[in-house]
Amino acid sequence: FWINWFVIIFILFLWMLPVCQDIEEATTEEIVLKYHLKDSYILNGPAELVRIALCTRQTVMPYLSTAATLVLIITDDISPKNILLNFLAVGLISEADNVLAALFLNSEKNKMMVNVANQVDDNATKTAQATFFWNRAQGFFSAVYFLLILFGIEYLVPSCNDFYEILTLSVVILPTWIVQSIRVLVRVAGNVRTDQKVLKRLILVLIDL
Repeated sequence: FWINWFVIIFILFLWMLPVCQDIEEATTEEIVLKYHLKDSYILNGPAELVRIALCTRQTVMPYLSTAATLVLIITDDISPKNILLNFLAVGLISEADNVLAALFLNSEKNKMMVNVANQVDDNATKTAQATFFWNRAQGFFSAVYFLLILFGIEYLVPSCNDFYEILTLSVVILPTWIVQSIRVLVRVAGNVRTDQKVLKRLILVLIDL
């Protein structure tokens, strides 16, 4: 019993690294996208779709990976070998986009993407550096949340008939909502600190209400 828990905790923190890396990649790509669209006053449909996809990678995909790993571990025989293989399976699927990019994008496309990323100014670079702690904190939260759900799964899911519904609500929807709410609050607080006019507008709106 304790050997299985030791293996889960050990592999879980290794599994956390690609989750953090994926969040960091999506955050960097979103910063580059915002930089190149900052002077655009026309709604760019394809760019907004890319922005939605990047936001999904940052806030939803980590918990979809968490849910998939939980399902594999819970529904499979508990042994160190199966635990390791299940974690590796989910990690391999989560890295599929990078593998496909390496297969189908030639060196010219890679140079073009590097040039686009290098065109950002120092403010965008500082913004990317400032998100380092947040990305790691979100990955660590995914790992801790995984352990909490796995430890209390017997109390969380009293019936097997409601397993997938409860797992979707508690492992995907709830943490995604928490993380997205924190992101919105942090951005609003940052805008209020950097632009006092925003605070005045909020006060005027509250007065009008």
